[in-house]
Amino acid sequence: MRRVGLMGMCLLGAMLCAPVASWACDRSCAAGAPRDPNGCCLEKKKPKAKPKPKPRAKPVAAKPKGCPAGQVKGPDTKGNCCWPGQVWSQARGACIGTPTCLEGAVAEGEGCVCEAGKATSVDTAGRCCWPGQVWSSERSACFGPVSCLAGWTKEGEGCVSEAELAHRAELARQAELARQAEIARQAEIARQAEVARQAELVRLAGLEWVRIGGGSFRMGSESGEDDEKPVRVVRVGTFALSKTEVTVGQYRACVEAGACTAPDTDGGCNWNEPGRDEHPINCVDWEQASAFAKWAGGRLPSEAEWEYAARSGGKSREYPWGNAEADCSRAVMDDGGGDGCGADSTAPVCSKPGGNTAQGLCDMAGNVWEWVADWYGPYGEAPNDGSARTRTAQSRVNRGGGWSSGARSLRAANRGGDSPGFRFDVLGFRVARATP
Repeated sequence: MRRVGLMGMCLLGAMLCAPVASWACDRSCAAGAPRDPNGCCLEKKKPKAKPKPKPRAKPVAAKPKGCPAGQVKGPDTKGNCCWPGQVWSQARGACIGTPTCLEGAVAEGEGCVCEAGKATSVDTAGRCCWPGQVWSSERSACFGPVSCLAGWTKEGEGCVSEAELAHRAELARQAELARQAEIARQAEIARQAEVARQAELVRLAGLEWVRIGGGSFRMGSESGEDDEKPVRVVRVGTFALSKTEVTVGQYRACVEAGACTAPDTDGGCNWNEPGRDEHPINCVDWEQASAFAKWAGGRLPSEAEWEYAARSGGKSREYPWGNAEADCSRAVMDDGGGDGCGADSTAPVCSKPGGNTAQGLCDMAGNVWEWVADWYGPYGEAPNDGSARTRTAQSRVNRGGGWSSGARSLRAANRGGDSPGFRFDVLGFRVARATP
């Protein structure tokens, strides 16, 4: 009988193939797993899955060997770059500390930047040079020709911005203003000190003031000299007049203060004469009289003010005391007994109180003639408001008569005139000033 293979036997029918199938089934399933009648496992074991291949790691770019310009590797880092003066903090994941910027750079935020107008040099490690320059490690400095940016100007070995130049100019202007202000302040301090010093000297000079209430009066005389005419009504405001003619002692205080110049000393001049400090100063010209008046805080009286005061406030009288003719009982004069009432000189001021005005002014008649502010001229050209005649002429007016004058010259209306530079032993002055 021909032997046939196992597969051939299966072709003969299921009866023959069943044993073969049961013999060839998988009986390796776990205990308790479902099986068929032949003991074969009903569920086939799942084939083991092939392990998935691990994905390849992406290539990591290598860290640059060098640090950005100006930065260095921190001493405790693994290649992390920080600004000089900083260190890398692994905990914070950042550089910490205050950056120390290199030449030409300044701190900004948490790093460094080039100073205005500069650019990082191409061959530096963060050192900044002016445009056109490069950093030289050998020289430890920038070198090369400087090419300043627009809006910048070459200055020395570098550049300066127009804004900086304007700022400097403004600082210089303010400094100059401050300097000028300080000069002015010091000058004002000096001025006030000088004013105080002069005021003290004036006080020591001892000028005594008499208030003269203003009013209207008839100025001039119909019976006097031609230059006393025509008589006219003049309005005079309130003012003050020194009680006495300025004395030698008072004038000396002005000379010592540097505000006045010394008078002449010839003939009968009182300057430098012993025992004359209480005599009226004489031998002074109009300018010297004006200088003293200004120093004393006043001025020379106008001619109208002088006559108004000499008439005891504009009264209709010939002399300060009334109409009785002048003599040596009321004035220092020549009444026939010789000049200066026989003394041939001036006398101490206020030595003839019988000749005082009703307001108490002394020596408005006699002792010395007195300079006034007016230029000499006819009354027809004189103002009627009590002010001085300012039209220039050859002479300045003087009033009151002197120690060598007769009675007629001592009248309140009498006028005299001399060149402003004239100095004589019969000529002095007194001072006026405004009052509230």
